[in-house]
Amino acid sequence: MSAQAPPVLRPFANCPALDGCHCVTASLAKVFHHAGHPLSEEVLFGLGAGIGFIYWQLNFGGETSIFIGGRGNTRSFYQDLGSRTGVCIQEKHSTSAARAEELLLQSLRSQTPVMVGGDMAYLPWFNFPPGLPLRGPHLRRLRL
Repeated sequence: MSAQAPPVLRPFANCPALDGCHCVTASLAKVFHHAGHPLSEEVLFGLGAGIGFIYWQLNFGGETSIFIGGRGNTRSFYQDLGSRTGVCIQEKHSTSAARAEELLLQSLRSQTPVMVGGDMAYLPWFNFPPGLPLRGPHLRRLRL
């Protein structure tokens, strides 16, 4: 984060606080609702062929961690969802926190819905071994 004053951002119109069950589809449901296409998480999971099961036993640095997840289509979920709904989903990846912040603020200033993801290895509740790279910071911009 930069040391300058935080930017002034306006709340998005038509963007209700929706409850959700899964981080990705709950965020997508908000973005779709904002654009006038209210779809449930269940429909979004189905259209993106994202329902599945994963049990991952990871041995790294002499430690064993176990991860259980419910999302199956992790390789092409956004592309599949976009092609089946006619929504353009752009993904931007960056290893630079400053660049990711710049892209995020550009989108928010222009009232463009955006989803942000980070490297799960840094989330303390997963208890992954230090130094495990799962995925870097990224943005998803949806054009509806």
